[in-house]
Amino acid sequence: HPNAAIDAVCGLRHNLLTIAQAYALPLPLIWAVASALRSAAAAGWDRLSSATYRRLNLALFTSSAWLCAAAVCMPAFAYGYDMYPAALKAAAGAAHGLTALLCAGVWVRTVEPTRSGHYMPRLVRGLAGSLATLAPKSASDDPEAASSRDGRSELALC
Repeated sequence: HPNAAIDAVCGLRHNLLTIAQAYALPLPLIWAVASALRSAAAAGWDRLSSATYRRLNLALFTSSAWLCAAAVCMPAFAYGYDMYPAALKAAAGAAHGLTALLCAGVWVRTVEPTRSGHYMPRLVRGLAGSLATLAPKSASDDPEAASSRDGRSELALC
């Protein structure tokens, strides 16, 4: 997020911290997801059809579609700045766009459509179910109880 006021005050320090945060979480996370999907693809379609890998495909689709939009429509994402040459924006947009198309294609091939033949109800139901499971479950009163030792009853993330 380039901003002339921030760059004037912080200069190189701000730019270095911005780049460092990209190396800290997003890049290792994308690497882990891509590695997991690659190993699942090597195992075959049965593995890719499991709920875990369908969700990973949708997650990579979403992030790739967002990054494609950010690369192609950079001024809308960067305070009006157009920081990269057109060839680099086109290459980055194409790479992220093709990744998004690949992930969407794999997801469509590994999921059954609803009875009406549509996939959108599956997406909406899955998103609503995932959001509903983010809320903490009922807390256990006894920390020594078997159900509270592993923490599954405290917070569900899947």
